[in-house]
This record gives sequence, structure tokens and C-alpha cells, in this order.
Amino acid sequence: GLEDGLKAPEMKKIFSELIFERELTIMFGDPGTGKSIGAVQIAEAASTGKTVLPNMFNDCKPMRVSYLDFELVDRQFLNRYSNPETQALYEFSPNFHRVTINPDFDFRTCTEPVETLIS
Repeated sequence: GLEDGLKAPEMKKIFSELIFERELTIMFGDPGTGKSIGAVQIAEAASTGKTVLPNMFNDCKPMRVSYLDFELVDRQFLNRYSNPETQALYEFSPNFHRVTINPDFDFRTCTEPVETLIS
């Protein structure tokens, strides 16, 4: 109940009043509305302890972040976060971890524990 909330520690802001530490955040919406780019910016800000946009404050120190990307293939992600003219790659924080799925993987024939399949 609400009494449990009174006992819990205060939560620091990661993205102003919208996202707080120790929360799971799922973004959804129509295609082409900027969900992926926005989510990566917020995740990178959380991983570095920096603020993404003016007035969207981050009160947290750098933290480990898992960005679950079930949409972009590696080449699309590369294209978004590199400079095609200079071939320079954006350097993400070591705390930023992008997790993807392999659409060709067949769980029915896998004999490995699921923990070994996550990278």
C-alpha cells in the first residue's frame, strides 16, 4: 500500500519528472516519432550522469543502463551513431549496454542456459 512508499528512499530524477532511478521505462508510439533516438539519448545521459535537454534534469550519478533494442539491426544503429563523412563512431559510455535479439535464433533447439545467451 501507500505506507510502503513512505518507507522507501527518495528517488532521484533521471529525466526530469518523467523517469526516475530504479524504474523500468518502456516507450511506445507510432513509427517515425523519435522513440529510439530519444530513448538512446536518455539512456546515454543516465549512463554518464549528464542532462539530455535543458530543463530535463538528471540528478543521478553515472549508472549502468541496459537499452533493450528490439527494432534496429546493428547496421541501422551504426548509421544513426556514426558520421558517414569522417567514419567517426560515437563513443557511448561504458555504462551503456545495448541488448538486441537475434531473429534467427531457435530456442526450440537450444541446450544452453538462457543466461549464457545474453550479451
